[in-house]
Amino acid sequence: MEIESEARMGYSVGMKGQFGGVIVLRPFRFLHTADIHLGTPFVGANQRVSEAWLERLKDASYRVFERIVRAALDHDVQFVTIAGDLFDSASVPMSVFFELRRGFETLQRAGIKVFLCHGNHDPLDATHPFTWPDNVVTFPPIPASLSDDDVVASHVFETAGQTRVQVSGFSYRSPQLFASLAAQFVRRPDVDYAIGLYHGVVGSASGHANYAATSLAELEKRNFDFWGLGHIHQAGVLKPQNPVVLYPGNPQGRHIKESGAHGVYLVDVLEDGRTKLQFVPTDTVRFATVKLALDDIEDLAEVREQLRDEIAHVMQRNAQHGGGVVLRIQLSGRTRLHNVLSGQEVDMAEALQADLEHLQWPVCIERVDVETEPPLDRAALAHSRTFVGEVLRLCDDYRQDAEATRSALRRLLQDLFHPGTGLSVDNWSDEDVLQLLRDAEMKILSQVEKAVDAT
Repeated sequence: MEIESEARMGYSVGMKGQFGGVIVLRPFRFLHTADIHLGTPFVGANQRVSEAWLERLKDASYRVFERIVRAALDHDVQFVTIAGDLFDSASVPMSVFFELRRGFETLQRAGIKVFLCHGNHDPLDATHPFTWPDNVVTFPPIPASLSDDDVVASHVFETAGQTRVQVSGFSYRSPQLFASLAAQFVRRPDVDYAIGLYHGVVGSASGHANYAATSLAELEKRNFDFWGLGHIHQAGVLKPQNPVVLYPGNPQGRHIKESGAHGVYLVDVLEDGRTKLQFVPTDTVRFATVKLALDDIEDLAEVREQLRDEIAHVMQRNAQHGGGVVLRIQLSGRTRLHNVLSGQEVDMAEALQADLEHLQWPVCIERVDVETEPPLDRAALAHSRTFVGEVLRLCDDYRQDAEATRSALRRLLQDLFHPGTGLSVDNWSDEDVLQLLRDAEMKILSQVEKAVDAT
């Protein structure tokens, strides 16, 4: 994937040459990454993934930095920027430190600098038992009591082509940091190109903690040429020019919500100030979801064949990266197979996995979700003057208001769910409550279907 800016970065002071307003830079290339999460434990995978695949996942996570280093060497970059969350936590195995040290030393021998920020997962209040080689610059945290006069640290150096580059950034002092730090980035007047490293939320970010939240407009005001972001695990270019603003995503997906290709960005700064971006995959295991609607399908053999076809398509889309794929299967639709499939998720996952292993496909079935419905006219049932109709109407009412459902559950479960047991309905998310409601409804409809089949 390549994105090239259209406009020149004409606001930089002290460019190496300006002839008739045309900017002349000595071209250089660097690699930007973030959210490497070395030492990630893959929590939750243990019960759903075989031992062999669990080892494969761990290897993909532990050795991802080796692949980043290889990308830096293969593409002849002059420096590497890392915008936070190098580690998954402050407590990581010694093997991870050794792996990282080897990588930094390899980059040092190649003359490649590294600019490193710590994020919310690996804040600098933790004691790290290692120092890094001289080619690694670690940015310090902002003072705990932030004032308007405080600025983030900056490092200025000359590239091999004698272009003066400023790299500015900050590390987290503790796992939580909510204040925007955009105003603390100050461009120096004597540099040709300015890079800001920012671990936090720019704009809106569903599903991520709102750390160091700021806006694209605030970053644009700082007169930097490139903003290398971190914290969001999906790659995305928020602005391709004047300045470039991007999230590289994490270089190795860790669970089903981090699907698709993961990697790093190569950043080429050209003579005329244009910036060219190239996404380079560094993952060896990918996550994906296969969705199959079973409407009008009444044969398990057909389900198996259609799933095989869908899985083959996923493999084809990911063929170039050459690694394995971890899949979640989601079955939906109205089908007479509902009662056969419901409650058999684990058995079906094991059966599919055996099929794939027989075919020698590098695919792991992480989970099968059965979200099918019996082939009944639910609308007609919901309008009927029957007990089932009354229950379905109640379900429809509660589905519009998760808090009303939670309130009803408090009353129904008050003998079991109370402070003395340590259990509370209030600890359930709206999604959990509505899923419980859906499960109950499906059990009712399944019983109705069985009764119809028996007559």
